[in-house]
Amino acid sequence: VKYTCHHTVLERVRIKHILNPSEWFTRSTYLRVETEPWPDSDDDRSLEDEEIDVMLQLGELMDLQEEVAEAVVLRSQKASLRVNATRHGLWSFCELWVSYLKARQQSRHQSYKKEVQQFVQGYVRANPGVTDMLTYSDLPEEVQRQLNDFRHRFQEDSFTLMMKQTVTSQLMMQSLSHAERLSLVSKTLTEETRRLLAQKALQVVFKDSS
Repeated sequence: VKYTCHHTVLERVRIKHILNPSEWFTRSTYLRVETEPWPDSDDDRSLEDEEIDVMLQLGELMDLQEEVAEAVVLRSQKASLRVNATRHGLWSFCELWVSYLKARQQSRHQSYKKEVQQFVQGYVRANPGVTDMLTYSDLPEEVQRQLNDFRHRFQEDSFTLMMKQTVTSQLMMQSLSHAERLSLVSKTLTEETRRLLAQKALQVVFKDSS
């Protein structure tokens, strides 16, 4: 039996030990653990200005996504409705970012399939004696190389997006302070903004040359 669970992360705790370790094997119930609080090192520090800056960054990134007509946008993710940069609320950014990267990964997979399909269909149209009931081994070496290039680019993009999902969550969990998490989120947003600005610049170049 599989269950889909939705959780709200409010703060971290440190696991001291597991009270029913035998359930690792029987899986008849949930694991129970003894924990202790794991407070931030800057619990007594106000970071309101930094929190406002992060939310402004997020809003500007969302606007930029729509400006470049990105296939996947943050505002389309349900978690975007709950995101804020407060000490407790910043954890919702992690949920938002992971769901966003997963959606981008799925979108990249769809574009890869479409890219391959269009390429093969173009090859068939350019070669009237060729049927569309082709196998990979039926194709010329040059066509096979092109398809391999498509696949390798997709695999690289997909792996990068998958790693970003894992790394972002792990770094958030390992952070020792709210200030560190705000800095991490800010750097993540800056990196994505740069990617989209590069994409926007390419759009302008192609538009001017057409």
